[in-house]
Amino acid sequence: MDRLKVENIKSDYGFLPEYRVIESSEAEKIVCKLREKYCIEETENMRLLAEILKNSVSVSRADDDFNLEILLENIGIESVKEILITWDGFKEIDKIRVKEFNYYFFDLWYEGIDNIAAVDISCSWILFILRNGDVRVSRCIK
Repeated sequence: MDRLKVENIKSDYGFLPEYRVIESSEAEKIVCKLREKYCIEETENMRLLAEILKNSVSVSRADDDFNLEILLENIGIESVKEILITWDGFKEIDKIRVKEFNYYFFDLWYEGIDNIAAVDISCSWILFILRNGDVRVSRCIK
């Protein structure tokens, strides 16, 4: 999570949601797993996300009622407790509970500025929340 988001959340709430920055060795394993599951050749991480995004489908809008748990249920994806999120093509990955992601959503995603990729721990789906508010999902091939 970038410094500005951390400072804004601390300022607004007096504390931070519980999250963990994934170490680089673990992050690289996640990226390898995504390449394998989505059948994408070795490529830099932003390109990896672009390739997955090309095969995604629009499923919702990030509006005042956005709720990840309800969205996943509505599109037939089993509920998860934690997700991995990135704003920068997997250079940095944060692990956060879905309940906290929902609660702090508009503190984590800035419309017009941020693109967020949220991935389940098994890497079987990726949800993109784009800066224009479009919410897209891609499910793995394997």
